[in-house]
Amino acid sequence: MSVRTIQSLTWILIVFLNSTQLLSAQPRPTLEQLMDAREKLETTFTFSKQQYFIGESISGQVKLKNPTSETLIVPKLFTVNGDSLHIYEWDATNYRPILSGGGSGVLLDTEPYADPYPLQTLVPLQEETYNFNSLAPGVVHVPTTVPSKPGTYVLSYWGRLSPPFEVVSPTLEAFGQSLWPELFGGDPTLGVLDPISEGYRFIFSLRWQNNSSICLSIGLRDKGRESSFAGPNGINNVGEIACFAESTLPITSVSGTHDGAKNLTVSYTDSQAITRTFRVDENLNLLP
Repeated sequence: MSVRTIQSLTWILIVFLNSTQLLSAQPRPTLEQLMDAREKLETTFTFSKQQYFIGESISGQVKLKNPTSETLIVPKLFTVNGDSLHIYEWDATNYRPILSGGGSGVLLDTEPYADPYPLQTLVPLQEETYNFNSLAPGVVHVPTTVPSKPGTYVLSYWGRLSPPFEVVSPTLEAFGQSLWPELFGGDPTLGVLDPISEGYRFIFSLRWQNNSSICLSIGLRDKGRESSFAGPNGINNVGEIACFAESTLPITSVSGTHDGAKNLTVSYTDSQAITRTFRVDENLNLLP
């Protein structure tokens, strides 16, 4: 390597180090600067579907993009301590959310993003995507279920609103429950010390607009609550549910059985006496 080449490389290294030091020496953006940069981001919401049952788990994604030709420094996206996703009822007459239960904005006279709150740099056209689903691991700041009454709703993140989606209340067709296979979860081979501690996975057949959905409670529930789920206008008080199968024919019965590994086999029978099954693991992932 020639002396001239070494000198050139040395000069490039010095320039790089000086620019790095200059960048690191730049003062932290003020809250107002962070908010201005944040407002330049483009937000896109995507849902798994546009209509959900009362109590059903919402799933989809929110994508934030830097659409500008400049590099933007913003508060770290999708963090536990950052702004959360919120659900708001939608006022279709005035085209605005009904902000009950608090908003998602940040006042400029507060400093929620002070050091050591992490910041994030987005180069031009860079995108960040966050998948929201209450069944996915690690989700801690997402509304896991739709509201408890029918209506039109929107999601909000950083004050940006999603397209409206509908929440409906289907009819409860059939109900079943399966004992959780653990002590204090009702394992009959081990004996139950406290029957109140028995845990059950609930199984629902929900009918809406000539279609039936087979759904499960995400959490465990106490036994014998089927009478409380049938309301005069559809289901109510179902807790949090996730749906896995559909049938155009009405469903006459549903049942389920856990195995020792906590996998659940669900059976459902339609009005033509045809029975079908599906299996999920304890985290409600579909199994072969």
